[in-house]
Amino acid sequence: MKEFNQTLFGSTQGDYFGSRMFQARTHAGIERKDAAESIGISVGQLGRIERGGVRMVSDPTTIVRAARLYGVSDVWLYGGSAASSKHVPDWYQVRARKSQRVAA
Repeated sequence: MKEFNQTLFGSTQGDYFGSRMFQARTHAGIERKDAAESIGISVGQLGRIERGGVRMVSDPTTIVRAARLYGVSDVWLYGGSAASSKHVPDWYQVRARKSQRVAA
């Protein structure tokens, strides 16, 4: 699996909705085309979301579908750092701890 470059999205914390969408999808091992089809949006729209070109989606079911597909909490997926730790996926917590150690 490709390691996620959080600075690509302009945040060392990866706090943007799009970066969490990208991280969750790649961690789940799902191709963008397959994810878009399952979520019910176009491949282009998913790409724009993941690149940070879309800060929010107009249909909340998009977030719910993506969260279910990726196996993460919709609260974490959309809320990011505002979500309590019980909503943060284990794999993301491990990655965040590693990033903090590297930065120190």
